[in-house]
Amino acid sequence: MSSPAAPPEPPSPGRMLLRTLTAPGQRLPVALGTLGLCGHQVAEMLVPVVIGAAVDDAVVGRDPRALVGWLGVLAALFVALTLCWRGGLIGTTRAYLRAEHTLRQQVVARVLDDRGGPGRPPGATLSLATSDAVRVAGTTWLLAGQVAAVAAVTTAAVSLLTISVPLAAALAVAMPLAVLVMHRLAAPLERRSDREQAQAADAAALATDLVGGMRVLQGLGASTAGADRYRRTSRALLAARVGAARARAWYLAGSEAASGVLVGAVALAAGWMTLRGSLTVGQLVTVVGLVQTVQTPLTQTGQLMVGLAQKRASAARLHDALAAPRVLPAAVAAAPTGATTLTARVGDDLVLRVARGEVVGLHADTPGAGDLVDVLGARTAADPGAVLLDDVCASTLGPALRTAVHAPPRDAHLFAGPLAEVVAPAGSVDADLLRAAVLDDVVTLLPEGTGSAVAAGGSNLSGGQQDRVRLARALHRDEPFLVLHEPAAAVDSVTEVALAAGLRARPDKGVLVVTDSPALLAACDRVVRR
Repeated sequence: MSSPAAPPEPPSPGRMLLRTLTAPGQRLPVALGTLGLCGHQVAEMLVPVVIGAAVDDAVVGRDPRALVGWLGVLAALFVALTLCWRGGLIGTTRAYLRAEHTLRQQVVARVLDDRGGPGRPPGATLSLATSDAVRVAGTTWLLAGQVAAVAAVTTAAVSLLTISVPLAAALAVAMPLAVLVMHRLAAPLERRSDREQAQAADAAALATDLVGGMRVLQGLGASTAGADRYRRTSRALLAARVGAARARAWYLAGSEAASGVLVGAVALAAGWMTLRGSLTVGQLVTVVGLVQTVQTPLTQTGQLMVGLAQKRASAARLHDALAAPRVLPAAVAAAPTGATTLTARVGDDLVLRVARGEVVGLHADTPGAGDLVDVLGARTAADPGAVLLDDVCASTLGPALRTAVHAPPRDAHLFAGPLAEVVAPAGSVDADLLRAAVLDDVVTLLPEGTGSAVAAGGSNLSGGQQDRVRLARALHRDEPFLVLHEPAAAVDSVTEVALAAGLRARPDKGVLVVTDSPALLAACDRVVRR
């Protein structure tokens, strides 16, 4: 079996932001959206220019025909402004939604990678696939908005240049200085934004765990401890968000102040020049209108760094998740077809052998027993020679070990859906296997039998019923070897005895039962002891 190609390395945070703009299928909508928003901003900057020209030509000159003509030009300008905004909105939104979907799919693909990865709470994964993906995808809006803002400022500068060279020169000198000040103010905001997002992920993860385990916490009397822990995490998140909001407020205040001082200075200079006769009334109207209109895009250019800071922080979190090392090596061999023997080393010196057609027991308190279940389930890597399928070493199989051995975790998740689909997702329900798992009596009590709905995680079932559903699902699997880890931990003693008899429901399989239950161990052909 040839070694499969290694998965591509995820891009760096900077390249990840760039790919939201340049990936296949992105360039055209990004370009069209940016052009549309640029057209909108340019047209908006030309509005005070047309109004000023109308004042000088029609109002001061008392020319009604010229007034009608300039009103027509103004109307056409507003039509163009509206159409450009619509086109820019459609193009940029399309690019944004496509980028968000792509990032979310990458996160899902990494979570579902059959070679596994470091454990991550569901809440943290949810935060990556939602808020972080949304922020990174927002690079499309950031680019289009920034280019449009630059186009607006450039249009204003050129218009001022045709009216007064000194005013245009002052604006050209002051703008880079204002942007430099805003860049300096953005440094602490980037650090605080990263901290805020990390705390938000921790809080979401903890909340998900607490909600999922609420019944267990209540049973143990640990609800107060869980609430205290969430309260501490929530306060840490609150502190991080307050810090980020404070940094953002200082940044926005500095940005608004810098642009306000610049706009005010230009407006005062224009008024003084009009009093001296250097500017006409229409030109004064144009200058005042331009400096008022340009304030928003000028402030927007100053917000480039804060936007990039937030998006780079989210891109870094996505990169860390996508670049996390795989738990299992790539497969270099195929699992033997029709394997008949499973041999495994438990701990340092205990070896067990399971042949198809027999049920073997292993005491759960045997050192290394829990680790063995994870190795056989391909959730952790097998050491060379530690597990053999016939004569094939499991360390060479990687995730392909799962094609021969089914070893679900003790608390394997139950997905939402009809009971029949939960138990046998790939086929029809076998009534004999339901009886073997002592699930038939549960089915008779359900209002729709095997068609009754199971809630996510089996939250509408008792702990014992969940165990029986898990066992029934495991018995419906087709792998030649089955590993059961404490399959009757939550059932009563009577049901436990019935379950023990059901371990032989699949005589075509080799079954390894890791348990401390005397009833289950007594039903085994042999029990491996230390």
